[in-house]
Amino acid sequence: MANTMLAEHEGDPAFDIQYAVAAIETFHLEEGVFALERVLLVDPNNQLARLELARAYYQQRKFDQATAMFNAVKAKNPPPRVVTRIDRYLALIEQRRVNRFTRVQGFVELYAGYDSNVNSAPGSQLTRVVLSDDALGRGILSWPSKPGRMLSIATRKTAR
Repeated sequence: MANTMLAEHEGDPAFDIQYAVAAIETFHLEEGVFALERVLLVDPNNQLARLELARAYYQQRKFDQATAMFNAVKAKNPPPRVVTRIDRYLALIEQRRVNRFTRVQGFVELYAGYDSNVNSAPGSQLTRVVLSDDALGRGILSWPSKPGRMLSIATRKTAR
């Protein structure tokens, strides 16, 4: 819905902030950052826009920019609830800076083998298979059969 209103209300700081928050919440970070930067161009003292921009920078892993924005808002003496939220983000940023190692994970598989008859086709055009009651074990055959009865199965090679 915000996209349908964008053309009409784009540039209005009140709309841009709401649009940016919605964009950030739905992980359209670039759109949110753009809208908040537009608000700060018009109103550089808008601390809500600065705080939301810091949050967007954090989600983009732009930790230096996020820290600068969070500290700028914190310097303006916001309400205690906002200071608590800022301190949480700053602690997360510091934790990520301390744990900056790269983790690589993977696996390797090797297979080796040899098969002289890769397609498992019979060597001749016609193969005869002889089955008896003993071939499959007693009681396995589901049809009545006489001992020594022969079943013929013919296969033909097909050209591809």
